[in-house]
Amino acid sequence: MRPGGSSSLFSWNLRSHAGGRFWQDLSVGAHLAALRRTRAGNFGIGQSVTLDQLSEQMKTADFAALLITPDAALSHLPFVDLGEEDARRVRNGIEVQLDGQPNTDWPDEQPVRMRAHGQLMAIGRFTGSDTNCTTRVIDVEK
Repeated sequence: MRPGGSSSLFSWNLRSHAGGRFWQDLSVGAHLAALRRTRAGNFGIGQSVTLDQLSEQMKTADFAALLITPDAALSHLPFVDLGEEDARRVRNGIEVQLDGQPNTDWPDEQPVRMRAHGQLMAIGRFTGSDTNCTTRVIDVEK
């Protein structure tokens, strides 16, 4: 409160990570009147749909237009295209050598999309010291 009993309101845009506690750094007496999330990872507000839109799409059974592929959801990650033998190895949980793959100057432990025939088949983790990629997360092949 200002002297005389009036309060002041202000707003600002803040970029914070999930679980961020930005208010602790303010060191002032205040409370949050509103909070609007405009981004979650690589997904911005422009890609969102309202609950009413979702409900309407569910009624018409046309909700597939609202879905994105796992490959698109992970498009921020680098990828490698695997040949037949490496794809077989990945399906069996065996790490693959990335020698000869272009642009493998990633940091150690970098998550990497692993694709075969243009389709996401797994997520691997790049171990830069020996240019191997180990499969650890998913296999989305049908």
